[in-house]
Amino acid sequence: MAVTFFGLNSAAGLKKLDDYLLDHSYITGSQASKDDLTVHAALSKPPSSEFVNVSRWYNHIAALFSAVFGEASVDDDEDVDIFGEEFVDVDLFGEVTKEEKKAAEERVAAFVKACTEKKESGKSSVLLDVMPRDDG
Repeated sequence: MAVTFFGLNSAAGLKKLDDYLLDHSYITGSQASKDDLTVHAALSKPPSSEFVNVSRWYNHIAALFSAVFGEASVDDDEDVDIFGEEFVDVDLFGEVTKEEKKAAEERVAAFVKACTEKKESGKSSVLLDVMPRDDG
């Protein structure tokens, strides 16, 4: 990730992210990526409506989560079960086992793949070869 955001749970951090998202639809690139997933997960709660761009982006990424992983109820008092597992406490700076790392990478890869898959249009193409008429 080329862009780094710190203190996303403070007003100053959200202001910096809001300014960045003023002219960007996603954290990096032109479509949702693992960077969006990382920043979304770093926010402990939905941003206030004061930060219009962050709110728009947050709701869009949440909608993508719902489309990819199914509906998840979101309450401030209970843990969100986005990936079909129970997360109680997440230690962002603790040791991660190989199994946890592999499972997380698979979930991110599935999310990115679902967001970047091109849908087939169902159209076919016809090639017509036009030759000059031979008069003689």
